[in-house]
Amino acid sequence: MSATAKQQTGPATTANDQPRDSDGNQPVAKFSNGTLHAAVFRDTIVTNDQPRVTLSIAFSKRYFDKQRNTWETSRSLFPAELPNAIRVLTRALAYCEEQQQSDDHPF
Repeated sequence: MSATAKQQTGPATTANDQPRDSDGNQPVAKFSNGTLHAAVFRDTIVTNDQPRVTLSIAFSKRYFDKQRNTWETSRSLFPAELPNAIRVLTRALAYCEEQQQSDDHPF
């Protein structure tokens, strides 16, 4: 079997807006800068009949919709938000690299 046996469809949020992956797992790390958020998820997948640990990063932007009076999630950014997005994603990447070195896993 050469295909990945388990694939994630991406993170979702729960009723209290906590990120979870498609299996309902909570993130192992979270990073934010203002309304921009990155969550790191750890999962075990099976490739070529061999289990391996992998990390994934979910990114989102939260904003308050005044018309609906609710907090919403967006995947779109304004150009002015890109520097903060880069900062958040850089911190998430650094965490993943630290985990790779400390766990000796090729994520």
